[in-house]
Amino acid sequence: MATQENTEDGDITSKRSKSKIVILLAVGIITIGLVVAGILYGLGFFDQSLDAESAIAAMDSKERADLQQEASNARAGTQASYHEITPNLISNISNSRQMIQLKVAVMTAYDEEEQIIERVKLHDYPIRSAFLQVLSEQTEEMMLQPEFRESLALRLKNTINEVLTEIEGSGGVEAVYFTEFLIQ
Repeated sequence: MATQENTEDGDITSKRSKSKIVILLAVGIITIGLVVAGILYGLGFFDQSLDAESAIAAMDSKERADLQQEASNARAGTQASYHEITPNLISNISNSRQMIQLKVAVMTAYDEEEQIIERVKLHDYPIRSAFLQVLSEQTEEMMLQPEFRESLALRLKNTINEVLTEIEGSGGVEAVYFTEFLIQ
């Protein structure tokens, strides 16, 4: 009987020591897991904003903000003025049955007293005439080019500055914008 009790005590002791080892291993693994998770959290691993798309978007928005700041610093002291030439410009396309209809606005960046805009208003008829001449020279092949609008805007800007220089002695229009653009 004594041997049977010793065997049962040995089994109980070995079961207790095995369960202690299992519990210690589980506590150790949980502790290591919590330490690793804490380190990763401290390094920002779990932040949602660090995924690739968000990181790219954050860099893009920072670059845009920097570019806007540079542009505003470059324009410090200047005041842009805008004027829309009305009514719409309508012209036939060269050697075509199509028509082009535009509404154009001009911009000058250094017109603090709006002298250039006043000259544009004063000489509306020769400017419109020159614009219509440029529009009538456009062909269907020109319109199919990818940069057609940009090149037309540049040509109209040069045209208005030529008209103002011819009449007033100086131009001053820095950009031409299309507020409406229709080809039919």
